[in-house]
Amino acid sequence: EAMPHQRRQDARAASERSRTIARCELGEWDVPIECKRKLPCDLRTFDPGAAFNRKALAQATSRRWAENNVDSPDRHFQNGIEWWVHRALPAAVSKPSDLDGASRIFIPAYFSYLFIFAPHKSDAAVHSIRTSLGRQWTDTPSRFVTAAGHPGACVRGTESSKRLIVDTDMSCGGSKAPIAVPYVVSRPPWLVGTTLPPTNRSTFVFFRGHLPRAYIETKSVRRVLLKKLQGQPGVLIEAATSKPGAKYEPHSAYLQKLLGATFCLAPRGDTASSKRLYESIAAGCIPVIISDSLVLPFASRVRWDDFSIRVKESEALSDPIAMVNRLRAIPRQKVSQMSAALLAARPNFLWHLDPFRPNAVDQVLADMCAAELGPPRLGRHLCRLDEVSGAVSEQGLVSRNGRASELAPQEVGRRLYTRGDFPQFSPDCVDVTLGCVDIGLVEKVWPVQCGEKSENILQNKA
Repeated sequence: EAMPHQRRQDARAASERSRTIARCELGEWDVPIECKRKLPCDLRTFDPGAAFNRKALAQATSRRWAENNVDSPDRHFQNGIEWWVHRALPAAVSKPSDLDGASRIFIPAYFSYLFIFAPHKSDAAVHSIRTSLGRQWTDTPSRFVTAAGHPGACVRGTESSKRLIVDTDMSCGGSKAPIAVPYVVSRPPWLVGTTLPPTNRSTFVFFRGHLPRAYIETKSVRRVLLKKLQGQPGVLIEAATSKPGAKYEPHSAYLQKLLGATFCLAPRGDTASSKRLYESIAAGCIPVIISDSLVLPFASRVRWDDFSIRVKESEALSDPIAMVNRLRAIPRQKVSQMSAALLAARPNFLWHLDPFRPNAVDQVLADMCAAELGPPRLGRHLCRLDEVSGAVSEQGLVSRNGRASELAPQEVGRRLYTRGDFPQFSPDCVDVTLGCVDIGLVEKVWPVQCGEKSENILQNKA
């Protein structure tokens, strides 16, 4: 009799969970508290006015760039990270005094939406922020977080705030405290579901994308790839165009091609970033990143090297066929391991409203909170290594006590460690590992601060 009772309890719990998910998935603003995301620190919201977020979306109309290429002012807008962060946080406060003690304060001015749908409102949004917050905004701008999910959406007057950005090209180059974020990939439902549909991945390498405007992207990476890789065995490469009147294939057909490929090329587009990288991850296709200056999001927690390949733009430009052959040379077992690592990392890049599953918003909130910890430290050493790839930069540059210097050749390329790698030690000791610490430097500094614990940590992590 206990078994049927347990089954009834499980059925009721599953039914309630389904109802909660359905309520959250409506995408409405007045939602139950269980639809909000768990906060990693004291995050608050200060609203500069509905005219710059919800009301702006309600008044906007879709922009049609080409057939099957339309931007809509809703949560599925590829640059619209502001909507997702705004909705994840508790209700906004209305008085600056209500912000006392907050770790970080999000300002939901939808600059990405305004850039595309209502550009005349962007400067007005900054004016509203400045006048509403007064000295708090001018004296402590690093307490505040703004978002510019479009590379052209960064507005003068917000550069000293923490900025959520996809890359530092175009207007976002002056960001003093950038936080890298992915593009929004939120549909169709199967693409952001718990599991992917079955597929045999019969295509070895796939790429489809528009040719960037030459006056913006001068390196011609995509043009070279499209020209040199046509007709290569196992390679499916297709060109689209951004010219007026162009016709794109339905997005559903493009996503099916991602789903059917083992490797997906993710070259730079008009700027260093591209939504294609994150669509590839969502579709379980191992991304081949060809963008030298792109800072990858969530790099302090997500091990990009385990599930992606990074190729220099110069290599792709000089000999793209050799690049593909390099992919062919990867042992099958290694490809399987990368695919498994990709599926494990995939939830961190999905944008959905299911409160019971991890999503990209959780990672963004974690980085917003982590930003309060200040620059990465190693004892008295301030690190400026290649935090993106998880290894020391090729140049071996590191800033020690604020002065740029070089690592010894034997130190270049070593594995870097982050705070998350050392959960068992006290905060004072863990601070030593924050950011971009390689084992050689840990050996030099750790014993000074953590004494005998250094021996254990080195044995466990070597």
